[in-house]
Amino acid sequence: MPTPKQKIGKDFSRSLYIVKDSKLGDLVKDINVSSIKLGYGLHSKYLPKILGSKFIQNVEKLRAV
Repeated sequence: MPTPKQKIGKDFSRSLYIVKDSKLGDLVKDINVSSIKLGYGLHSKYLPKILGSKFIQNVEKLRAV
């Protein structure tokens, strides 16, 4: 269970975001996913796990992973 301080800090932690428009079936690469300091996406520690997988839908840039 996160502490109140951790809940507040979540907004400022790094998370993964789409930084380039991608289409269904495109591979997830480091050029279209990046770690950005907005805490609403998947934690950046998961980047190595998702690299090389395929997008299951079309996604626009600046969308949280």
